[in-house]
Amino acid sequence: MSARFEGEDAGAYGRRARRLIPDYDGLHEVVAATLSGVSSLLSAGCGDGEELARTSSGRKVGIDPSPDMIALARRRLDASVELSVGTAADLSETYGAVAAILVGHFVPYPDRDAFYLSLRERCEGRLVIAEMIAPVDADLWGEWMIGNGTEDGKARSAVAKAMAELYPLERNGLVAKVEQAGFQLESELWSASPFAAFSFFSR
Repeated sequence: MSARFEGEDAGAYGRRARRLIPDYDGLHEVVAATLSGVSSLLSAGCGDGEELARTSSGRKVGIDPSPDMIALARRRLDASVELSVGTAADLSETYGAVAAILVGHFVPYPDRDAFYLSLRERCEGRLVIAEMIAPVDADLWGEWMIGNGTEDGKARSAVAKAMAELYPLERNGLVAKVEQAGFQLESELWSASPFAAFSFFSR
């Protein structure tokens, strides 16, 4: 598990995400609007519970491999939200909708097919994902961070670290992998280079 999701780093996740991810709040607004009203929602890799806090739905379930992130989510969410440590593959129930927001690019390429299949096994309706998309324009991303208040050196370091540790897929390749797992693309919901969000339906 990456150290960025443990201890004090977990507590700083929301602040850091807004410095590193263009239109972070806009992404979550679109996700919440898309999933509003579903009978049940699973947030796979729920982190600090951002989309669970924003989305109006029936039953809400969040799962994340980091105990520290689950603890953060527990502190901010209503007691009715069900939270556990693990991954979607550890669950047995199905849900009306599944969200995996800013999760897939952490999954190594050899494990990606199994990751999307685990989401399909949990989803009986709509899937919403957001991921880093290749090719990444590292210079453009770094310039955005600097314009957003990050010091030049820290911005360059953050981009280099992301490029070394993350596993972005090319847009068409990502859609193809998700569809191969048993989904059908509905639409691209949001984009802010180098990230994009998509809606799929299970089939």
